Amino acid sequence: MKSFIVSLIFCICSLSIGFPTSIVGKWIVEKADFATNASRLTDQEKATMRRRLMDPFINSIFEFMPDHDFYLSANLNGMPKGDFWGYDEKQGEIIIREQSDPKSAVMRIEIVEKDDDIYFALEDTNVILKVIRRS
Repeated sequence: MKSFIVSLIFCICSLSIGFPTSIVGKWIVEKADFATNASRLTDQEKATMRRRLMDPFINSIFEFMPDHDFYLSANLNGMPKGDFWGYDEKQGEIIIREQSDPKSAVMRIEIVEKDDDIYFALEDTNVILKVIRRS
């Protein structure tokens, strides 16, 4: 039910925050949850996702710098260091790319504002992060 409510937030009453300047700064992950489409996952798959992907995000920092450098404090397998961010206006999402491969797409983030809360929806992961700006 909680996943349904979180997904409903994104589907019904979402407003994009302004880009790209309003994303600059540090964002702390307060909460991680599954998107609605995660309901097709088995309990075992959800437990694995929670342990390997969601739990490392809790209290992690997403830092979007004015020069488009990007830092993520979460210790995730396969997440390269030395990344940069860009905004895809057509898709309405932030794309994290490797400095060594500017055409890469390490992570795609849809950002949604609802009732003064900000959410990062991580594309292709079934994960939604509630974040708070710290600077």
